[in-house]
Amino acid sequence: MKNKLSLTVLFFELLAIVFVLASFIAVLLGWPSLPDKIPTHYNLAGDIDAYGDKCQVFVMPVMTIVMYMFFGIISKLCASPERLKSANLPYELTKENEGRTVHALKLILSSMKAEVTGIFAYIGFCAVGGKSLSVNFLPIALGTVTVTLVITIAMLARAGRQRSE
Repeated sequence: MKNKLSLTVLFFELLAIVFVLASFIAVLLGWPSLPDKIPTHYNLAGDIDAYGDKCQVFVMPVMTIVMYMFFGIISKLCASPERLKSANLPYELTKENEGRTVHALKLILSSMKAEVTGIFAYIGFCAVGGKSLSVNFLPIALGTVTVTLVITIAMLARAGRQRSE
């Protein structure tokens, strides 16, 4: 059975690609005006607490690509009906709930991919601009990821309850 991407999953996939591209474009456009020392680390309050060489500005775009690929590999490995047969799900996988389960897993992985690449891109934008992170950055980032996990757990629970009619 071939599973198509839903519009929501496709949206998150495209959003992640936009974040990856934007992180590189920001570095390339900002490169000529970057000072010799740029922010390389932020504390919990979002204040800059370490500086590094100008070339280190490429770390965040590279990490954005690494995270994009990581979530893509995990999605290929985990969110397929063949792999789900041996997965540790809180319910028995049946033909009736297989489609919803695959969709829920693809949705969480694509949304987490978009969220994580967005987080890395934002940190990179701040480094290029020499700015501190917003004081609200950490609570918003963690809150977004937590809400996504809660919604996905609810979707998986719903998929497990699905019975044939």
